[in-house]
Amino acid sequence: SNPSYVQHDKVYEGSLRSGIGSLQLSLNKLWEAKIELEMAVSLLSDGVDGEYDTYGENGEIIDYPIKLELANALLNLAYVLLGLRQWRSSFEAFEEAMDLYASELAEGGSPMDY
Repeated sequence: SNPSYVQHDKVYEGSLRSGIGSLQLSLNKLWEAKIELEMAVSLLSDGVDGEYDTYGENGEIIDYPIKLELANALLNLAYVLLGLRQWRSSFEAFEEAMDLYASELAEGGSPMDY
């Protein structure tokens, strides 16, 4: 199989698992969310230096950095771990998410700018 397709599949699956984990977090299903978000982080970490096409609010195609997708998954994982009282792991995930946001966003920028 073509390595670029495998990479794209990992990013796609990671993004889906991140969405599922975030939904489970919102439903307070912390253990289920933890499993999905940990898998998302693992999958997205493999393609962290790339971008993928997604759609903006007006239907336009935009290049979305995988680093931001990974940061979002890590931030949600930090909230899950906080809810599970896994303080050190929560802090580490939060710190990693903030480092990724800082490396990818312009000064004063927001993930919501995408």
